[in-house]
Amino acid sequence: MQMLKVILMVIALAIPTLGHAAQKWQLFSPPPNQATLNSGEVKVITGDHYRFHVLKDKGGYTATIIESALGSMLVDTGTGKNPQFGEDINTYLTLIGKPVSAIVTHEHSDHYGNLDKIDNIEVIYAEAYVAADLNQSGEFHAITKMPVTALKGKASLYGLIYDFHTIDNAETDHNSYFAIESAKGLFVGDLLYVDAYNYIREYTPLDDTDELTNWIETLQELKLKYSEYDYVFVGHNGYSDNIQALADQNIHYLAIAQALIKGKQPLPNGKKATNVTEVVAEMFRLFPNYKGKGLGFALPGSFGVQDPGAKWF
Repeated sequence: MQMLKVILMVIALAIPTLGHAAQKWQLFSPPPNQATLNSGEVKVITGDHYRFHVLKDKGGYTATIIESALGSMLVDTGTGKNPQFGEDINTYLTLIGKPVSAIVTHEHSDHYGNLDKIDNIEVIYAEAYVAADLNQSGEFHAITKMPVTALKGKASLYGLIYDFHTIDNAETDHNSYFAIESAKGLFVGDLLYVDAYNYIREYTPLDDTDELTNWIETLQELKLKYSEYDYVFVGHNGYSDNIQALADQNIHYLAIAQALIKGKQPLPNGKKATNVTEVVAEMFRLFPNYKGKGLGFALPGSFGVQDPGAKWF
């Protein structure tokens, strides 16, 4: 009789666990096969009420899908110069089989360039300042005619609470980031890069605004504010499970770039850099294993034959 009581107690204790597992199964079917993404790779992170799908193309451009019980939220799309990646994202979302909306983290086209490849987007969201930029952008509306819905602070989207913020004058005029506290996930767009060359073309050290100082100070704040978060998702080269280490890595990169541009760190020949090409070459030398094209966009000619390059000197 005593043994029967023990068995019944074990069964009773197991029922909530089994029920939780069944609920999780109902929320999330098996994720689409890796082979769906012909143009890159996928990493899937599953929690009890959320699932993150990190899709990265072969150039490191990254789109993340936040899946909940009620829908799929696509965060950025990668560059439209790789339309196959956009088509693969669309196929992947179709296989998930839930309603789809999108978030664009900032105005650079490599973060919205494949929106026209995504079918049946319900809403395009962005933080309020970013939304204003996008709604006034001819380049953006050449890709999609949909208006961008502005968000600020906390918003419930597909059953998850998002908390939106923006930073002025860092990587670009307005960089947004948002947190999902219940999932311990932070989404930062291009404020952080994972082993990839930060885009610093818009740095303007000759005027009164020091974007790299603003950027570094922002990263110092983020790594403290979100130190207990489990994941940070970026626009280039995937994601990280260590926000503090990633922030320190990016701060190191940005501080060196700033020192080279301002003449506080010499080139290998002992002289100060006097032009953009010298700075870019030295950064490539110091960070030889980084990926992506972000740094090179500072060079003259990056955006056409008349492009003078970054205004650093």
